[in-house]
Amino acid sequence: KIRNRVKNECGVTVSVGVSFTKTLAKLGSDIKKPDAVTVIDKSYLKNVIYKMPCSDLLMVGRSTAKTLKSMGIFTIGDLAAANETALIGKLGKNGQTLIKMARGEDTEAVKSYFEHEKPKSIGHSATAEKDLTEEGEVFAAFIEFSEGICYKLRKENLLAGTVAIHTLTGDFEGREYRTPLEAPTDLSMTIAKAAMELFKKNNCLSVPLRAVGVRVVNLTEKTDAMQLSLFENADEIKAEQNLEKEILDIRNKYGDNSLKRAVCINNKAKPSSPGFYKK
Repeated sequence: KIRNRVKNECGVTVSVGVSFTKTLAKLGSDIKKPDAVTVIDKSYLKNVIYKMPCSDLLMVGRSTAKTLKSMGIFTIGDLAAANETALIGKLGKNGQTLIKMARGEDTEAVKSYFEHEKPKSIGHSATAEKDLTEEGEVFAAFIEFSEGICYKLRKENLLAGTVAIHTLTGDFEGREYRTPLEAPTDLSMTIAKAAMELFKKNNCLSVPLRAVGVRVVNLTEKTDAMQLSLFENADEIKAEQNLEKEILDIRNKYGDNSLKRAVCINNKAKPSSPGFYKK
């Protein structure tokens, strides 16, 4: 029914795999093409799938296949019969996962397309138009990074418990520092100020910097009973929350550049993609 509906409504053919694990169903969808259904039961697994090369299995790339061959493991059947301890010694946790996949023992559930996992960290970074040499330039970048981070925190209904910064010199020497916050927050200025304190504490401008970034971790679900630190003023926090909400509402209506903090107008390091320590 699915194949026919896709063909009738979209004009394309699909191949379908049906099995008792998600991995084997995915493998089945690759066996017969185009416009076919492959059902993998336990007898099909042992009589057909076990004779196929390991590289046909999900998660077995070129490097992993080479490692498996060096251990005398060539087929999916070889992998299913392999010594689990030896494989974990070579491939770590992935070794155990691969054996379970080959044996048809992996139990990971199929997730709905509409399911969404909460992020474990949120970050922004950028390479500057020219090397950063002044603290004001860095702080402007940190504010813009933090505003982008807090937009995502609010969207996910999360609070940040720890702030991390990343720096990269012209010689591509990267360093990372982190500090816990006194209380979890989704306020951009709180995060930006914590990042700047961390930056100054570690004397990060001892050399010019090519790139900087901010990231938050230790994320927790936001609740109505938001805990403050002993040194925070509840009225000031409320005022800052209201201010940031108004800024966000204006940007949502008129665009990201419709309203900027004055310190960020000449920011030389614009926010880029999340995950600043990807190399």
